[in-house]
Amino acid sequence: MIKTSIENCAEPDTTLILRGVLKGYIRHPTIFMIKLKITMSKIRKELPKKWPEDITNIVSAAISLYSLFRKKMDNEKALALVKTVMVPVALAKQMALFRFVEEPSHTFENLITYQQRFKKEGPMRLNRMEIIEQSDKKYEFKVKNCIFKGAFTKFACPELLCVFCNIDNALYNLYMPDKVIFHRGGVGNTIGEGAESCHFICENKD
Repeated sequence: MIKTSIENCAEPDTTLILRGVLKGYIRHPTIFMIKLKITMSKIRKELPKKWPEDITNIVSAAISLYSLFRKKMDNEKALALVKTVMVPVALAKQMALFRFVEEPSHTFENLITYQQRFKKEGPMRLNRMEIIEQSDKKYEFKVKNCIFKGAFTKFACPELLCVFCNIDNALYNLYMPDKVIFHRGGVGNTIGEGAESCHFICENKD
């Protein structure tokens, strides 16, 4: 029944997920999706040509959604709606990269293994990561740069960085809920909040 494997990663249809979430908030989701596609096409042209397609799609989608929402509502509500739409879309992709289904043994060791594999395969592959501690009780690392920051700043929407921090929070807290505690080591420890790096701490309480 399952067509994927550890080596054959799933590729969720994020367009369907996106439309499904939008349908709960937008009166005419089909028309909105057409506008979104057009806006994304324009945004892509202004992003670095060397970026892989998947990263270009993520960034252009976030910027385009925010831009379209802000035309109809205030910035605070628009940002909340971007989070509501982007988190399940990105989470579906990231859970696939973490082999959440293909490796149902969700252990702390596997969390570390697939995070490091995710670093090579997912959007983080263009960022620099430094491992601070790796043991059977704690996995701590820092991301030293954020490729999204420059793009969001260029389009005058640096606040979109918090969306991607929310996605990290959802992913790491979902992998082993109640057994692994994910946190940043305090308030303000992300690039989006002004820190020099993004701090990730996973503590094994099992």
